[in-house]
Amino acid sequence: MQKEIIDFLLTGSRSTLKAAFLKRLAEENNLRKQIGELLEAWAEERADLKLLEFILVNGAELSARLGEKQERSALPLPAQPFTLPKAFNKPRTWRKGLR
Repeated sequence: MQKEIIDFLLTGSRSTLKAAFLKRLAEENNLRKQIGELLEAWAEERADLKLLEFILVNGAELSARLGEKQERSALPLPAQPFTLPKAFNKPRTWRKGLR
């Protein structure tokens, strides 16, 4: 089988070799795309798996903490008007030297 391939490579015309090269290049590109799609699908499945594992291990604690936060957020916050920090209320004396 290898002898036939070598004979083809040595005796084939330039256009035949170009066509074979382009065909192999297209096949290689298609395989690369398939590998990329498989890797992307695997990464998504792996992420879902890790999230499910995390929820299985820590689900009860997360639920308890979320319940506490919801209870706290239901309490009314004290109404305080917004005020600027004291540094913004000082007079701008540094501009006097520029006049």
